[in-house]
Amino acid sequence: MKRVVKVQLDVRSHYKSYKIGKMWVTALAGMTIGTMGFLGNVNADQVTPVQQSASIQVNDNDIDSSPELENSTEMTSQASDIVTTDSSSDEQVSTSVNSETASSTVSSEVTVVDNKTDKTDVVTEQSPITSEVSDIQTSSSIVDSEATIEKIQEETVSTSAVTAATVDTTQTEQDLTNQTITETPVSNEVNVSADKGEGVEQTTKDNTEQVKQPVVADASVNESVPTVENKAGDELPEGSVVVNTAEEFVNAIATGTSSDIYVDSDIDLAGYKNGLLNLPTISVTSHRDMTVQSTSEQRHKIDFNKFTFDMATILVPTNRIYLKNLDLLGTNTSGIFSKADSYAVEDVTYQGGTFISTNNRVDILGTVTVDTTANGSPAISANEINFKEGSNFTGTTTNGDVLYTNVDITNITNDHNGIFLGGQANVSLNPHGDGKYAINASAADVIVNDGAELHINLNSIDNAKTSGVIHLHVLIESKINVEKNALLDIQSNGVPSVSAINISPDNLLNFSGKGQINVDNDATFNYVGQDMGDFAGSVFYITGGSTFNVNPNATFTAKIDGTGAVKLIDLGSAISKGYFNIVQPKHFLIDRTANTNDQTSFMTNGTLNFSKIKVMDDQGNYSDSLDTMNLNFSQFLGFYASNASDVVGKTEAVETQINNQFQNNTKGILDVIRSGEDVFQENVALDKNNRLTANISNVMADSDAFVQIQIKHADGSIDILPAVNTVDSPYWRDTDKYGQLTDEKGAFSFDLSNANVQNDDTIIIKTTREFVTDNQEYSVDQLRLAQVQSDNKNALLAYGEEQKQVITDLANVSDEQRLAAQAAIDAEVATGIDDIDKATTTVEADAAFNTGTHNIDGIVVDVVLVDSKLSAKKSIDNAAQTAKNELVNNVNLTDEERTAIETEIDAAVTTAKDNIDSAVTTDDVDVAQVTGETVIADIDKAGHVKAEAKTAIDKVAEAAKAEVAGNVTLTVEEKATINAAIDEATQTAKEAITSATTDVEVAAAQVAGEAAIDAVDQMAVTKPTAETAIDNAAEVAKGEVAGNANLTVEEQATATAAIDEAAQAAKEAITSATTNDEVTAAQVAGEAAIGGVDQVAVVKPTAEGAIDSAAEAAKGEVAKNTNT
Repeated sequence: MKRVVKVQLDVRSHYKSYKIGKMWVTALAGMTIGTMGFLGNVNADQVTPVQQSASIQVNDNDIDSSPELENSTEMTSQASDIVTTDSSSDEQVSTSVNSETASSTVSSEVTVVDNKTDKTDVVTEQSPITSEVSDIQTSSSIVDSEATIEKIQEETVSTSAVTAATVDTTQTEQDLTNQTITETPVSNEVNVSADKGEGVEQTTKDNTEQVKQPVVADASVNESVPTVENKAGDELPEGSVVVNTAEEFVNAIATGTSSDIYVDSDIDLAGYKNGLLNLPTISVTSHRDMTVQSTSEQRHKIDFNKFTFDMATILVPTNRIYLKNLDLLGTNTSGIFSKADSYAVEDVTYQGGTFISTNNRVDILGTVTVDTTANGSPAISANEINFKEGSNFTGTTTNGDVLYTNVDITNITNDHNGIFLGGQANVSLNPHGDGKYAINASAADVIVNDGAELHINLNSIDNAKTSGVIHLHVLIESKINVEKNALLDIQSNGVPSVSAINISPDNLLNFSGKGQINVDNDATFNYVGQDMGDFAGSVFYITGGSTFNVNPNATFTAKIDGTGAVKLIDLGSAISKGYFNIVQPKHFLIDRTANTNDQTSFMTNGTLNFSKIKVMDDQGNYSDSLDTMNLNFSQFLGFYASNASDVVGKTEAVETQINNQFQNNTKGILDVIRSGEDVFQENVALDKNNRLTANISNVMADSDAFVQIQIKHADGSIDILPAVNTVDSPYWRDTDKYGQLTDEKGAFSFDLSNANVQNDDTIIIKTTREFVTDNQEYSVDQLRLAQVQSDNKNALLAYGEEQKQVITDLANVSDEQRLAAQAAIDAEVATGIDDIDKATTTVEADAAFNTGTHNIDGIVVDVVLVDSKLSAKKSIDNAAQTAKNELVNNVNLTDEERTAIETEIDAAVTTAKDNIDSAVTTDDVDVAQVTGETVIADIDKAGHVKAEAKTAIDKVAEAAKAEVAGNVTLTVEEKATINAAIDEATQTAKEAITSATTDVEVAAAQVAGEAAIDAVDQMAVTKPTAETAIDNAAEVAKGEVAGNANLTVEEQATATAAIDEAAQAAKEAITSATTNDEVTAAQVAGEAAIGGVDQVAVVKPTAEGAIDSAAEAAKGEVAKNTNT
């Protein structure tokens, strides 16, 4: 059975296939061929130069027996970018239209013949409108397909019926539309029902399920890329998933729903089996943005083996893959993830087949290393590749381009495709393979931004020829920019296989685009070719109207060696000519002295156009300045020699020197530097007295700039000011006069007070030095405005610095507040200067200045107010602390009292600070501070509980002492002793009260003190003792009286009475005594008085005496009585 498939292609696809070598079996992506299910999903996501084969043949026998067919790597070199067949089982296959397939319907036929004679299996073919999976009943088929640009007609075609199927494909991610497919089946067993839509889910332009419009990538390298942080397992975001095995990893990617996939172990997919046939393409059915990264600081490895994850979708708005902190391996030439909307890669290493292949964008962040071994495939292929600011990338291939940008044919005039190195990015590319390039770009730009470095190392492996640097296919205006402070460094070691730089337009479709290489201010372009052997081609191939520009202050170096007849610069033929311009280079050096072939030349049949230069002579000295010099290269006596033309020098002598030096010059070195540095005019101003002042941008110690002033009046007439411009020109051909030279600081000034300058005049200023010239015209109004602007800007700057110093001197604001305020002042100064610069009148310039100072004042007032408030609050805090310190040392306070007072102080502090915060002026702050301090100072800090307790003790003591004072039984000494005891008890009580810390303790100490005072003994001792002694003496005396038998009762009574009287008198004397001595004296006197009471009997003795007398008388009578 033979089958013919006719496909209508548009002219752009036709062209692209021819241009890049894409095989138009791509048309087969519009249908699903059953047997392709055995082949797995073959990538149709991009086209590279390797796909230049004219035909593909796949046999059933190969399918059945060849193990290579299990891996799409083998298919990629033949058809991996042609047909996409996705099989989730041995009975399901999904196909998708190639994302770069054409859109219009200019008819061209591709014939595919299926030679099948012994198979009668039914093949159901469908048109993939929505990339849905179609069920296919099949056993096997053999497809022999040949695709070329021209119509291929198979000689043996058997047809019985033709069914036309027009399929309106929805827009893919590259806006592909309107591909018409017509298939003619040979056998009725082949049922094609595209018209009826049998087995096909139709999606038309009117269908509500519209395909997303592709987002045109922004060429800016600063485009935001999501930042992904590595996290430990317990810090993972909600909804994330952690995988440890191949099965978990595949499920998480293909059918999972999480956008955050964390890899917690090394994973190897070698043992994973994808379905019954273990196909290399794993379909992702759960489409979403995904981030895949290691879980922690430890990097993990994922070996994808032969597998690729197919991210193809037309329904999901975004489908981004973000890879971070991983070591990756793979062998699939479709990449480890294919057909995603965009890619971001950060801190990743990769080894294996193609890393990324997409029609969209790739962002590189952090440090990324890619080393691919895919035969013929680029390491990264994308419409746009962004190396983000500060990133580091190293890319190495075994046999392929490192970076490839493919044409977006649906938007051929776009200017967004390309390779962009962000600021400070460092990119090293190491391509290998004949005819391969570090960068292969179609309709794209290569931009090395400010400070970035692009290093390209062309090294030979096993004596193979080296690859090229950049091949720029110019379909639209395309460029290579090495921008300010950037570096493009090329180190070639080996025999080149192609030109290092190839900028060549393709005119097949009559595109008018031209290419450019621009090496800009302070940028460096460096090429060093070593061990070039017998290479005899061109190093720099610039044709088709393209231009290589070495711009002012740039550095260009090219050095070669070898034995071949090298053409360092090839500008093509007359009908496709390129251009090479060098203007005011910091250094321009071409050195072929290490090449030994006499036929080697700087250039063949072209011109190097120089301007503003100095040229080194044979003695190593640089010439005087040249304004222009064109070096024309042509054959001379079999050699390529240079001749100078259009030489304009500072002196006639240098012109002669250069013409002689480059007459049929075949020397091997050309060394050129800039004639001088820029003389841009700056700070040009005209004051009210018509004094013009300005300066130039650069000062050269050995060369001042010449300045010329002219006035153009409103009527167009020009006053050349002969009275002002009196200095001869420094250039011998120039007859103009100049006014003066700049001073050692590059400044100049002119007094134009006599020049009749009017407001509507224009002043023309020309500054020139060594042919580097700046011509500017300024209206007088502008210059006057410029003067006001200059004065105002300087004044605003000074005012800003003064006010920043005011803030510096503030003692209370924090460093953060100080810096923030000063930054705000800087911002206001910057805004003010910007507004002053934008002013179109002096009134506006003054208003901008006043606004700036006003805003600065507002900042300072606010900060000073803040500082004042902070100071006031500190004072309040200090006052409060002082008051609280007094409380700490005040032993007369109980804890409750101290707490209550502190609470009152805190409340006063809060109120004061609230008032301070509410203050709107510093005066208000001062008032709030003083008020607060006064309130705090006036808070009653004296204790009352202890004082009242002590007062109570004093009262009890006084009462006790009053009792003592009124006790007449006490002597003075006794009173003193008792009072001392009362005082001691009082003091002890007060001390206990003082030592007490709580109200309860105070009360207890008071009660105890009062009890102690009451307990003081007030009993008299001395007087009662004395009285007792008197009583005792009296009793003794009375006893004596009672025992005195000589006394009569009357006498006894009299003596006793006398004793009682003496005792009573003694007691009264004791009672009346006030001191112990007086008591003693009274006692002694009393005892003496008692002892002195007369106890001599009288009556009885008298009677007895009378008796005795009578007796004696009687006796005397007796005696005398002689009568006895």
